Amino acid sequence: MSRTCGWCGDPVPYSGKGRPPQYCGKAHRNRAWEVRSAQARQERDRAAGTARPEGEPVREVVRETVTRSARIEVPAPGRVRTVQVEVPVEVERPVRLESAAEVCAVLHAVETAVRQGRFPEDGLDHVLRRAVALTEAIQDYRGWED
Repeated sequence: MSRTCGWCGDPVPYSGKGRPPQYCGKAHRNRAWEVRSAQARQERDRAAGTARPEGEPVREVVRETVTRSARIEVPAPGRVRTVQVEVPVEVERPVRLESAAEVCAVLHAVETAVRQGRFPEDGLDHVLRRAVALTEAIQDYRGWED
């Protein structure tokens, strides 16, 4: 005997013991709960009159922790030892940029950091490659030739 997963629709095997499972795994059970709880919050906000209008974009900033490794030379008696240390750094990044003005603001902030010497030297080549790729994408979109 089997059922179908309430999230993906794949068959979920049932051994015949206990309550039959509704999902094929924990991840799908969690996703389904997230959707149900988000819908419940949305309905609650609509009933209270505090819901965001349908066409209004959602803007949010996600906090994430980036771990960087640093090598520190630690003097030991008679030798020098290298120790790797994990340094957590909190970074705020927008999930998506909604308008040209927001993209320009980010690009301006990077430009200012580079001009003031606050941008890490080891990241400059990567940023330059992305800037060139962005320029090429815009040229391709508009059909421009070099």
